Parts: sequence; structure tokens; C-alpha cells
Amino acid sequence: SYSFCTLLTSTHTIPIPMPSNAVAKVVIDQSVDKVWGRLQDLSLADKYVPNVTKVQFVSEKKMGVGASRLVFQGAKDNDPLQETVTEWEEKSKIVLRLHKGDQPSPFKDSFFTYRIDAQTPTRTDVTLTMSYTPPCGCAGSLIDPLLRRIIAHKIQQVGNSMAEYYHKNT
Repeated sequence: SYSFCTLLTSTHTIPIPMPSNAVAKVVIDQSVDKVWGRLQDLSLADKYVPNVTKVQFVSEKKMGVGASRLVFQGAKDNDPLQETVTEWEEKSKIVLRLHKGDQPSPFKDSFFTYRIDAQTPTRTDVTLTMSYTPPCGCAGSLIDPLLRRIIAHKIQQVGNSMAEYYHKNT
């Protein structure tokens, strides 16, 4: 399915880009409490997100809605991405808005969600979702299926690294 709809006017049909979601899932052999204990520590991203070299808070808050951090990637560390918590549901979900100052980044309306659910008392499902509006209007909607697969692959790597880090640091 394509991620656009049309706006019908009296004279034109205008495609409008719609939000898209790329999703990855992992299972961590730990309780929800243990997984949440690590997930809520927003300073740990450089321990399990590939290519993240440093995390620096830019808000007084370190947890909860409004907590905001800069995430530095790659060797240069000169163009950090800012992530600000917009939703925080204890032992359930964290939603981060991805932006650079007042501008969305890397896409329009970019959000990253970590969701955790107990599978058993000692196993936790972790769902990672990147929500975004494809770039370039209608053209972006046409390339979105490929873009979504690429992003899903990248966030699957994040999930796998996260599970590995959590298992090693029990």
C-alpha cells in the first residue's frame, strides 16, 4: 500500500503524503521491570544504538515527557540529532520526537517509539517503530515502500543490539 491519500478539490486531485511506519521487534529474556529499568535511562543509547557515539542531555529532565537529548553519530560528532520525549507510559512506552532545533529531522514529523509488553514474567517483547512523513511530497510517497524497508532494517539492528546489550548487562 502507498502512504498517500488524495485531496479532491473542484478541479484537481492532489496526493497528500501520509505518515508511514517502519517496525522491528525483538524479545528480551528479562522481565518488563528489568527492561523498563534500562529503557528509561535515556543516557544509554550509545551503548546499543549502532553508530551512536555520545548522548548529551539538553534539558534539566532526564526522564519523562520533556526530557531531551542530543545524539551524536559517526566519527565527526558535529551534527547531532535531538530527541525529545513526547510520551512516557511507565513500563510500557516511550515516544521520542526526532528533530534538529525547531526543525523535524531526518524526515518531516519523525518519531521513534519504544514499546514493551510482557510475553511471560521473564520475557519481554520490544517493538521499535519509526513514524515519519516521507520527504519530497508525492515523489516521496512513491519511494516510501523502499524507504520503509531500509528504515525497518536499521531499526531491527537497533533492536538486536539493544537485546544483546540488555542480556550482557543483566
